[in-house]
Amino acid sequence: MAFADQIANRPTPTLKLADPDGTPRFPVIVVAGEPGSGKSHTAAANTGDSRIGRSYWIELGVNNEGIGREYSQVPGSDYKLIDHNGSFEDLFGQLLAVREQAEHDLNTTGKPSLLIIDDVSGLWEQIKAWTYHRAENSKAGRKTLEEDPDAAVDVGRNLWNDARSRYAQFMAQIVSFPGPVVLLAQAKEVSGTDDNGRPTKVTEWKIECHESLPSYATAIVRLDVGKPARLTKLRSPVPGQNINTSDQPVNLGTLDTANVAFDYLKADRAVIRRLRTNGVNVDALPDTPVDQRWEDALAQVLSGEMAHRGTDLLASAAKKFVRDDGSEHEFVARVRDAVEGNKQPATTPTESDSAPEYPPRNSLSSPMVEHSAPEQSGADDTAGQIHATMVASEQTDHDTGDESGDDTQSDADAYRAALNAINTNDPDQLTAAREIRDNLQDATSMDELARIRLFNRADKMVTAMTPAESSTT
Repeated sequence: MAFADQIANRPTPTLKLADPDGTPRFPVIVVAGEPGSGKSHTAAANTGDSRIGRSYWIELGVNNEGIGREYSQVPGSDYKLIDHNGSFEDLFGQLLAVREQAEHDLNTTGKPSLLIIDDVSGLWEQIKAWTYHRAENSKAGRKTLEEDPDAAVDVGRNLWNDARSRYAQFMAQIVSFPGPVVLLAQAKEVSGTDDNGRPTKVTEWKIECHESLPSYATAIVRLDVGKPARLTKLRSPVPGQNINTSDQPVNLGTLDTANVAFDYLKADRAVIRRLRTNGVNVDALPDTPVDQRWEDALAQVLSGEMAHRGTDLLASAAKKFVRDDGSEHEFVARVRDAVEGNKQPATTPTESDSAPEYPPRNSLSSPMVEHSAPEQSGADDTAGQIHATMVASEQTDHDTGDESGDDTQSDADAYRAALNAINTNDPDQLTAAREIRDNLQDATSMDELARIRLFNRADKMVTAMTPAESSTT
């Protein structure tokens, strides 16, 4: 029976449809440049970003052997090396293993892992070497080399098809990785060619890898020695935000791959989409963990060594470690006890003070905006508190010249303060609770995970305050 007849005789399958939600996939960022342009250094420096869970580093190519071990000394670095024996089989097996571990970590902590490949040019060189080796060991290849050991062996199309298939297998795991991926690559200016294949005086910037690499990339960053980082590609469905030319790149200044992933490419929304796909209850995720660097900062305050910075640490901890039910995080309580125990007034350190490096990066870059709980004087006052608190937060950031990106946390604090102010036993405040919930449904001024948690809390509050309909008989 012909295939068309087999299909025709089968029952028609049920059509499956889904509404597109506009959320992006996890970004694949290609950072390309000549040797010495700072690719590996930049990648290492951003692995300790607080928005990242674990970071993993895979070395590829002879030129990069040992770089991952050496660059662990870069300030801000925090990653683990993935060990492999150099073969594609072992490398691919480790890629599958780290992908599975990253999926587990995302489901349990709500934070994506970061994967760095240093570099993807070495991957393609390895695959090409495997292809040439196969050609030389083929029957035709061995015969050619027996006649002339220096002869060029023809590589058949079937072998190049196998090479492209192996490369595509690797990249399929990269684009489906449950977290941002940074692919480092070699690149340089090369002579262009005319229609006849002859070199011209015009040069072009070219990435040394398989020609399909740009199609896998969500963003491409160009690094040159002594020049600022330049964004030459950014894939975005938003009009005016799409970049796909090296002729008019966007200057990034000092490259921060974590900022590219989360600020430009909205990786936080990809986190929520992946968690929903995996059936994870976002509300059940644990508190933000306290890493050792925060503990070290607290120890300095307790010892009296940096007691005058206690109030700064308390303000930053109160913004970093929050609970949606309004209760105080255990670490914040410990810092508060330390500050009150030292009885140190809030002071502004002089330039001579050797302030400790409180992590995570940028955690102390803006002052904490104190949000006092509004008096429960009615629905209108409570609802208006959201706007008033946000205006105060924005004004404080403007007055202090703060552009650190902490406004999203301030907005979440404002909503949280407004929810805390609502008396669920007062029916007159139901309107305010509904307004907060409705605003949270479409809010874009905060981290997506915080928005969902606050929305769920507001929705439960509205449900509890809504009078049950009386039954009729």
